[in-house]
Amino acid sequence: MTAGARASALAAGVAVLAAVTGLALVRVGGGEVRPGPAPLPTRTFSEQGPPPRPSGPSAASPSSGATPAASPAGGQWADTDPSMLYVSSLGIAAPIVDAPIQGTELVGPGDVRTVGRWLGGAGLSSKVGTVDLAGHVNYVGQGAGALQRLYQVQPGALVVTTDPTGRRTSWRVTGLAVVAKDALPTALFAPTGPRLLKIITCGGALIRQHNADGDYYSYADNVIATAVPA
Repeated sequence: MTAGARASALAAGVAVLAAVTGLALVRVGGGEVRPGPAPLPTRTFSEQGPPPRPSGPSAASPSSGATPAASPAGGQWADTDPSMLYVSSLGIAAPIVDAPIQGTELVGPGDVRTVGRWLGGAGLSSKVGTVDLAGHVNYVGQGAGALQRLYQVQPGALVVTTDPTGRRTSWRVTGLAVVAKDALPTALFAPTGPRLLKIITCGGALIRQHNADGDYYSYADNVIATAVPA
């Protein structure tokens, strides 16, 4: 699949489990249940040089002596746990699951507390290419998603990922962008090239759409954070 085709596939991921859709419409007794618009960043940024290192307790990684971020279930994880995403400054600690392409849809996690790694991108321990992690901002019937606060991430924020063996990689945020879902850049999906991490969720207004399964709502935009190895 070409990069352009991959971009089209992700942008077209609008079924119930499409990772970048962010939520699905649920009909209850003939009525519609849906949340309001998802928040967008008050400012976006793109750092051209090395990002600043944040100071204070929120800058500490889970292995630096700070208390690990609490899990959505109220427990705690250590950064040696396999397949995890941590953004301590936002209180994010989410398991990473596989997110394959099925047909034209990027199948995202069924549990909003997890994030999905697109299998067509780079691996969590690869030395090149872009790691793509996508997660819900919210989901009808489940509430807030793991990436609900992604829009608040700041330049230089520390991100930690662990691969399936527990091997950790530290990253620092260099960019935050808002991109319309029908304008996702093909560079987002590069399995080769510079080593990058892209964290993707939804934002903006709800728009009503239709497919063979009926009407549903989708957010208009994607919120995308970019990070480089720390």
